[in-house]
Amino acid sequence: MISSAVSAEVVIEESLEPEGDPAGALAGLYMKRGGPMIVVGHQPSLSRAIAGLCNDLETKRKIEKGGIACVYAEIRGGSLACSLRWILTPDGVRSARDNHA
Repeated sequence: MISSAVSAEVVIEESLEPEGDPAGALAGLYMKRGGPMIVVGHQPSLSRAIAGLCNDLETKRKIEKGGIACVYAEIRGGSLACSLRWILTPDGVRSARDNHA
């Protein structure tokens, strides 16, 4: 659904396996590919990845199952800098869907 809505290529990245380092894998992907990415995952790996990217240990408690988070990333001085912009709860996702339909 996402790829057809935004005309994007779907890439399955094996390095994002839960046993690995999801934040490190995402940082590497961004440094290699650049540009916007949509990452779909499962808990707790997705929350761990966002917390690791944003150096925010509290993030794990904020993202609910079925929620959506927006992370802004940019390369500064050859390094990846990320910040958590917003989190949408499952109720917020449903509300946005219902208001958009």
